[in-house]
Amino acid sequence: MQNLFPRPSRCNPDSAAALVLCALLALALWGLEWAFRGWWEPDEARFVLIAREMAASGSWLVPLRNGIPYPDKPPLMMWLIQAGESVFPAHFGSRLPLWIGATLALRAVWSLAARWAGPSAGPRAALLLAASLQCSLSFGLGQIDGLLLGLELAGIRALFLGRTATEAGLWLGLAVLAKGPVGALVPLGAYAAARFAVRSALESGKEMLTERIALLMEALGGSIDTEGDYPGWAYRRESPLRELLIEVFTEQYGRAPVVDAIHAGLECGLFSAKLPGLDCVSIGPDLEDIHTPRDRMHVASVRRTWA
Repeated sequence: MQNLFPRPSRCNPDSAAALVLCALLALALWGLEWAFRGWWEPDEARFVLIAREMAASGSWLVPLRNGIPYPDKPPLMMWLIQAGESVFPAHFGSRLPLWIGATLALRAVWSLAARWAGPSAGPRAALLLAASLQCSLSFGLGQIDGLLLGLELAGIRALFLGRTATEAGLWLGLAVLAKGPVGALVPLGAYAAARFAVRSALESGKEMLTERIALLMEALGGSIDTEGDYPGWAYRRESPLRELLIEVFTEQYGRAPVVDAIHAGLECGLFSAKLPGLDCVSIGPDLEDIHTPRDRMHVASVRRTWA
């Protein structure tokens, strides 16, 4: 007869058995409290009443509070509250979103720890998360944060374990429906930082940081892959070309240019790597908040640079 509940350390974290174990762990820690206590102010009672008002009025897309649109939060939390109360007793049913969030969070941590540190680390990591104070607060107080945490971690799991873009997009889309754009920005930011963040003006500094990451992953039983290497471009204290540029710019525009060493990947690093000792500078227009939604460029500085 097949063992439906194998030892956690031998359980495939992607299996149905692992999902059931995580759901049972969530119930063991928070289930009895969810089933018997009343709704706590301010968040629990507010979300439950909003969900019931949405159902009574038929306004499924726009949350309502006392007949007035409530734009503070997206509707996913209220949808799940209504679904839970239609199946389970009131107090427990209204906390269905928290059970879902806790289960997804525990499973994601189990999967990631098992992948990076070995099968036995998976269930231990899930237990450690469940026992943490912040986790207890997030899942025990009826706030959207518990659901958001589970959906975000499910998205991070899909990204780091090489799932399909559709699966990752599904979880992150649901996270956005739970609490707005932060539901996608935080997981995508963590994923981008983990994969693309190694940069330094000094080549030796970049190599040292890469070695530290490699040693850390080795200690945890994992490994790293590097790609898209961009050479560093170290600042030169003495640069005849830079002094000439300052002189010409000042003569042409009546003021000295701003000269600064910045953290960026530039073609000058590629040229300097191929031609040791090369004296080079980079000039450009005035840019602000680069690589952000507020990225902007001053048109006058473009004309001044290229005209």
